Amino acid sequence: MLKGILPHNTALLGNFLFIGVYLLLSSAADASIFLVGQDIRWLRIISSALFCVILLPFLESAWRYLVSLYWEVRWDREWFGEQYNKATKKSQ
Repeated sequence: MLKGILPHNTALLGNFLFIGVYLLLSSAADASIFLVGQDIRWLRIISSALFCVILLPFLESAWRYLVSLYWEVRWDREWFGEQYNKATKKSQ
């Protein structure tokens, strides 16, 4: 069971760390523009670019989460269905 879970969780953790670091850098660029009080074009470009870059890992994480949720619910339904069938056969 761990063979299937560990790579999935490692990928999600990597995506979340990537997203967090890039959001922090984007916020730092925005804060620098705010503190200086004037528009610094290259900082604005960096802030926007870093914010746009996180969209791909975010969408990949969302897709990975939905697929894993689907398989987990499917596995639970199968397992509980088997248990229900065993219990009904024993009671008969």
